[in-house]
Amino acid sequence: MAGIGVRLDELALTGGLSGRMSVYVTGAVLTSGQWLLAIIGIGVLGVIANLVTEREVVTDFRLVIVYVFATAGILTGTFSMATVRQISNELYLERPEEIPGIVFGLLCTVSLASVPIGIALFAGLAQIDGRMLPAAVIALVALSQLWVLALVTTALAEVRTVILSYLAGTIVSVALAYQAARTGQASEMVLGYTAGVVLTVVLQISVFFRAFPFSAPPIADCLRTIREGVADYLPLALGGLFAAAAIWADNIVLWYSRFGVTAPVGLRYAPNFDAAKFYGLLCLVPGFTAIVFFEARIFVGLRRHLARIMAHATLAEIDLQEGSLRERIVHSLRRLVLTQAAVALLVILLAPGLASAGLLAHRSVPIMQMTAIGTVFHILLAVCGMVLLYLDAQRGFCAVQLAFLVCVLAASLMPLVLGPRYLGVAYPLGAAFAGSFALRITLSTLDRLNERLFTPRRT
Repeated sequence: MAGIGVRLDELALTGGLSGRMSVYVTGAVLTSGQWLLAIIGIGVLGVIANLVTEREVVTDFRLVIVYVFATAGILTGTFSMATVRQISNELYLERPEEIPGIVFGLLCTVSLASVPIGIALFAGLAQIDGRMLPAAVIALVALSQLWVLALVTTALAEVRTVILSYLAGTIVSVALAYQAARTGQASEMVLGYTAGVVLTVVLQISVFFRAFPFSAPPIADCLRTIREGVADYLPLALGGLFAAAAIWADNIVLWYSRFGVTAPVGLRYAPNFDAAKFYGLLCLVPGFTAIVFFEARIFVGLRRHLARIMAHATLAEIDLQEGSLRERIVHSLRRLVLTQAAVALLVILLAPGLASAGLLAHRSVPIMQMTAIGTVFHILLAVCGMVLLYLDAQRGFCAVQLAFLVCVLAASLMPLVLGPRYLGVAYPLGAAFAGSFALRITLSTLDRLNERLFTPRRT
């Protein structure tokens, strides 16, 4: 996405106030569109659907969609980082005709994996049957495909078309799910919502093939490419899995603890925790938007450093350039974290107002506030992870994501042992530890930048 970031950076500098507003909205949709609009859509449905159907039906619908989002995110996270590396390799080697095979292989992989995983989750764990089971599995397949396409299409030049695909899909999802709510069947609402996701998938596939108008090889070859990519870049695959699982780890622990309750559909949830955390996680949107610009500057800085090396600069000049690049990265990182801290502070101050307006339970306000604090360290973790990826420090990237997951899981036990006052501490504690760990590894790696460039190793 560095190329898009460079272009957006130019527009922000030359487009005036309206240009800057447009740039930040564009960045927000590109980095967070698939789940930002989903949260908005589900929130709207939660309000309007209650007017035409029973509250239990809406609760069942929302829970199925939440479980689908969590499962799709973890599933695609397992393959996404390794696949992005494969795509980057083909672009570097100027072989764009190979990219459709990689993307098609990943689409097939997640689709084939979604079916047994969905059946095991919804039929085995939750014992869902009837029309809801196929509806939930279809939703999982469609959303997994959307996560895959978002990896590629959000980095293409057709930014407006990609944004419109998200908006069109969200509108269709809300409209059809609302109409289905009149039937009083949560399964029909899930199918209606999925129709909008499918529309977005179709539109983004058309965007992709306009950018890469090449035929894909046979399915078996595509699947083998994905399998080989995961094997070749196993630390990236594991890192992607750990990163996605860490976001949902405390939710899952609480769902199946004494703090969770069982909905009529058979799925577990934590009513005093889930909404507050989801609201708090919206703080990540401004941070992820800013990361687009940060990534562009990292990309440009590294390209200049490599160009200086290729131009046969002296060792003293190369060392000086290394120090300058490190300072610029650290300076940008500091600004990004401080900006995210300001966003978190604003949300912390506004959280009691949401409770007063009836949008959040008063006892859930501290959970939302702690989640907002956690997003500051999560952004630090995400940016440091990005730098490690650019420097090909694959094992370092995997290690910090594993630390994130382990810390969140460990801290999730605190409310089970110490009581409900510790609800919501797992995510911020895990993000704080992992973010600090990631910063230390990143600074150490930057200190050895020239060593890594002259003696490349996959560490």
